[in-house]
Amino acid sequence: MLTFDSKTVFLIPFIIGFLSYFVVAKTKNLVANETIQFITSPNYPQFYGSSNSMTWMISASGSIYNPSVYIRVTDSDLQPSLACYNDVVSVYDGISSLYPELASWCGSGYPTSTLNSKFSTLMISFSSDDSDNNYRGFKIAYWAKTNDDVKYVTRPFTALNYTLLGVGGAIILTIVLSLCAIIGIRNRDKISSLFTNEDV
Repeated sequence: MLTFDSKTVFLIPFIIGFLSYFVVAKTKNLVANETIQFITSPNYPQFYGSSNSMTWMISASGSIYNPSVYIRVTDSDLQPSLACYNDVVSVYDGISSLYPELASWCGSGYPTSTLNSKFSTLMISFSSDDSDNNYRGFKIAYWAKTNDDVKYVTRPFTALNYTLLGVGGAIILTIVLSLCAIIGIRNRDKISSLFTNEDV
């Protein structure tokens, strides 16, 4: 069982606040509309420096029906490395790196086609290692518009769904059994009446 003295308990809020500051401060939440806007690396077009870690969360404006977020890389010059191990920009189709990766690049190469999210949010992350560099970084245009493709959303079953399904199934089963019982009684009465008539 974990135990904390009074000093540790007193320091916990400060530790959480300290960590939260550096996590939140590195993330920028942006709203995309039909007007083209831009994001850039730190100090662009000057050298972006070392030990950077930034994330841009781009969400489509709520005024756009069935939206997708679109981006196009207009300039990029990063430190080259094998498998983009050192400095890298990555784009994800969702709110975190757990979602499908749309693109990832480093060096002087970058995607030349327009990228877009499947739904209303797209995430861009950038990180550089601790080595010195003289690369200018990147500039990315972003906007949002209606996606003409039909989107199908599969929603997982919840406990309430299973409960309703079970209740509905029980009701249907009760109705079916009741109908079978009624039909059985009627057929029995008909058979009984036939035997009665034959005896007469």
